[in-house]
Amino acid sequence: MARKYRQLMPDQRNQIQRGLNQGMSIRGIARQLGRSPSTISREIQRGRVEETYDAVCGREEAQRRRRKGVRKLTEGSPLTLAVTHAILQRKWSPEQIAGRLRMDYPEDKQWHVSHETIYQFIYAHPAGELRKALI
Repeated sequence: MARKYRQLMPDQRNQIQRGLNQGMSIRGIARQLGRSPSTISREIQRGRVEETYDAVCGREEAQRRRRKGVRKLTEGSPLTLAVTHAILQRKWSPEQIAGRLRMDYPEDKQWHVSHETIYQFIYAHPAGELRKALI
C-alpha cells in the first residue's frame, strides 16, 4: 500500500536545522524524524542559505511552491466578459471559446484559458444563466 504524502511541519524543519548544527548526518536526522533521507536532503537544498540550512527559508520556500497561479476568470475582467458573452450570446461550448481565444490572441497569454477553467467558472455560479445556457 502506498504511503500518503505529508508535508514537513515547522517543528520538523527546526529539528533539521538543529541536527545539522549539531553535526548529525542526513540519515540520522531522517531516522529521528521518521522520514526518508531523500526528503531531508531535498528540504536542505531548498532551504539553503549560503552554506547552511535555515528552517525559516525552508518554510518560506515551501509556501512559495504551494501558491496557486493567477485566477484568469475574475468578475468584471475583459476575459470573463468575453467568455460570458460567448456562452450566452453565441452559444459556444467551452472548447470552442478556448480555441477561439487562442486563435484571436496568439501572442497574448493573458487571453489563453483552458476549457477546464471555463467549466470550473461556469459551475462555480450556483444556478446561474451560464450553467443553464451550457446545458
